[in-house]
Amino acid sequence: MPNLFKDMLKGDESLFLDIGVLDPDFIPPVIEGRENEQQWIASCIKPLFLHRPGRHAFITGSPGIGKTLAVRYLLQELEQETQEIFPVYINCWKKDSPHKIMLALCEALGYTFVQNRTVGELLEEIAKIINKKSAVLVLDEADKILDESILYHLLESLLPISLLLVSNDAEYLSVLDDRIISRLHAEEIVFASYTFDETYQILQKRAHHAFVPHVFEKDAFDLLVQKAFALRDIRAGLFLLREAGEQAESHSSRKIQLRHAESALTILSLFKIRSSAGLNEDDQKLLQLIKNHSGITMSELYALYKRHGQEKTYRTFNRKIDVMAKQRIITKKTISAYPGRTTKVYYGGLLPS
Repeated sequence: MPNLFKDMLKGDESLFLDIGVLDPDFIPPVIEGRENEQQWIASCIKPLFLHRPGRHAFITGSPGIGKTLAVRYLLQELEQETQEIFPVYINCWKKDSPHKIMLALCEALGYTFVQNRTVGELLEEIAKIINKKSAVLVLDEADKILDESILYHLLESLLPISLLLVSNDAEYLSVLDDRIISRLHAEEIVFASYTFDETYQILQKRAHHAFVPHVFEKDAFDLLVQKAFALRDIRAGLFLLREAGEQAESHSSRKIQLRHAESALTILSLFKIRSSAGLNEDDQKLLQLIKNHSGITMSELYALYKRHGQEKTYRTFNRKIDVMAKQRIITKKTISAYPGRTTKVYYGGLLPS
């Protein structure tokens, strides 16, 4: 009689060696497929080593293709290389106001006398610290900054810096004030989407370190890679690998099979929901309007948006919609309508069938 339990995990066994490797914030020893982009960013920082002002850069590309990973890797390398350059990373999803950005800068620099201090006062103290050495300042999700004049003040006050602005919105610079543009004079570094082979290799290496050997059946792994490539999003691929592994463990399976991969695909929407969790308050309100009125036209949505007290220009409103669409939180569809064409907005990453 065959042993019905030989392919079942015991209570103290796991398919995972290191589940942290599948975390989107995990920084691997090598950033695959981004060598050229990292060299370019490093060249912007290099003058700081010679006690000269660094060059500034605008880093853009679709979500989930390694922009944040690349800059955080470089900051990690910089911290190990020298004590004369402050490496500072600020995510503007959460630190979206000038005051929050100043507080985050103070925290990164170890300056603690921040209570009841204005933005100008904090900037003066930050300048005293940074201008004695130099700094690489990364503002990730820069398009979430509520008052972009802070960029001008940073550039005016912090002289020996390299300012790296990261955004999924390729048009972000076009909405900045001309004074900021001329002062910034940023090099534009565009991250292209990964090829299928690059996507496969990246996820294969992560899986190699995350799971015990030989647990992934090939058809299961291939399905998840194909989905990640279709979405052009490595983070979605990492989510799927982890979920497939957890699905297999929940069934006490020693192998991650096709059925586990298919189950992971059915809950991919959870990943999309998490992607919207970092939206600032204004964007959350806009997203809620879209959710409540999915299928509404852009003009109708803008009218609702203003009616709910959001006095933004149509240009700013349109940019917010474009960013959400690129993040696949919402979907836009242009259709023919008398007397021309109109665009409808749908909640979620898929159009209704």
